[in-house]
Amino acid sequence: MPLEESKDGVPTTHGGCALRNTYNRFSLNWSVRGGSEALDLARENFGRKQLSVLPLDLGKGLIAYTGESARTKPYVAFMLFRCGDKRPWMGIDLSEMAKGRDPVKDFTELLRIARHRFGEIHHCTPEAT
Repeated sequence: MPLEESKDGVPTTHGGCALRNTYNRFSLNWSVRGGSEALDLARENFGRKQLSVLPLDLGKGLIAYTGESARTKPYVAFMLFRCGDKRPWMGIDLSEMAKGRDPVKDFTELLRIARHRFGEIHHCTPEAT
């Protein structure tokens, strides 16, 4: 089935995008506000299902697998970092991983790309918190 893309937000402060067909397959949400609170919530919600913490150079966060159905997007990543005077966060959810893929490695690379792109768009240099 073809995927539909949706985007929302205010480019200077927050946003999100999603890919879906019969249900959401991928979503990325970000904000420059409430990072510490969002990190606490991610740890509370997914800490027991954590596969890995993030590499130190990416910032603070986690990668988790909830074990729930694909419709709930059981693969989760969260990252809190610094970019100039901002302290943005990003959350990524996936419905499934291809068999044989390493979710920690794939999420780490995806987060690196997203953080780099954030820096380009917002004219700042991303770094760990």
